[in-house]
Amino acid sequence: MTHWVGRTAVEIAAAVREKQVTPREVVAEHLARIERIDGRVGAFRTVRAQAALAEATRWAPR
Repeated sequence: MTHWVGRTAVEIAAAVREKQVTPREVVAEHLARIERIDGRVGAFRTVRAQAALAEATRWAPR
């Protein structure tokens, strides 16, 4: 499994264009990290997980 958390936006965008990963996979990985650590960090007031996944699913490179 490739890890996308910590990669640059340029790296992620290139991987999506090259179909190495889907936008939904990238978003899901980031949401999982938020869920794991935000209880300690408290960086987010609101996490729109379902909306973010839906938006990522609709976006697909052509």
